Amino acid sequence: MEIHNEKKNLTIGVDVDGTLTDLNGFYNTKVAKMLKKEPVLPEAYSFGEIFGLSKSKELLYGSKVLEKYCKECPLRDGAKTTLSNLKNKGHNLHLITARKFVTSSNLLGYRYRKLLHKWLEKNGLIAKVPSGNSVMKFVS
Repeated sequence: MEIHNEKKNLTIGVDVDGTLTDLNGFYNTKVAKMLKKEPVLPEAYSFGEIFGLSKSKELLYGSKVLEKYCKECPLRDGAKTTLSNLKNKGHNLHLITARKFVTSSNLLGYRYRKLLHKWLEKNGLIAKVPSGNSVMKFVS
């Protein structure tokens, strides 16, 4: 039997929210401070569930929390190193996000895509690209 030790480059999808970002850490610290309320279910997904908010309160605070999250959510520990290691091994990395408004083709969509792009640049995950160029390249 012949053994091939062929290196395969993979295409890897990397989710942003909750994978690259420390979503629960953000909710349990910054949002707790903003709401002046301790988490009720710290491991839940939505901030409304985490803090036991009614749907109306969640809607009331939603845009403020999303805006703060898009600007201030910390990068998960080890995320940049992991991505750099994968990139340096020749793998292709693609960002995946279901972040609210990012896929909208209106001004809100443009704003939240821009916020995501700035967050990625700020955290050293992509190289700064000229204005108008939507291509994002991971930094190795």
